[in-house]
Amino acid sequence: MASIQQTFKNIDAKMDKQLDDKMKVKAEEIAAFVVVQSPVYSGAYVESFSILKPGSGGGRSRSSDARKMKSRTTDPDKHRMIALNQLYSDIDGLENIIGEGFMLKNRSPHVRVVENGSPSKKVPKYNIFGAVRREFG
Repeated sequence: MASIQQTFKNIDAKMDKQLDDKMKVKAEEIAAFVVVQSPVYSGAYVESFSILKPGSGGGRSRSSDARKMKSRTTDPDKHRMIALNQLYSDIDGLENIIGEGFMLKNRSPHVRVVENGSPSKKVPKYNIFGAVRREFG
């Protein structure tokens, strides 16, 4: 009887591991999608994305003011790669996300302007989070 229970526990653990791995693959797909979809002016917005467990709070925040950049970056791909590496690192740190899932967060000070556009229409409405919901549900 004890060996049967242990067998079921082993099967259950393997299934949880497989589901956890599938969720991490989905998180990696979302990470790649947001990095490609995001505008890169100074790099602050794209580098402010985080993937976390729900309720863990925080997340990263980068300010374009801190970069002292008055104009567009000369290397947007560099900022995209930094952002993607940060997100992959977040995903590697996720443990036991079965039942909890994960959340995508952006704590950039100008996230609302990037998402909704500026009233003057100088910054268009990028709606990155809306695009993620449409693409991934």
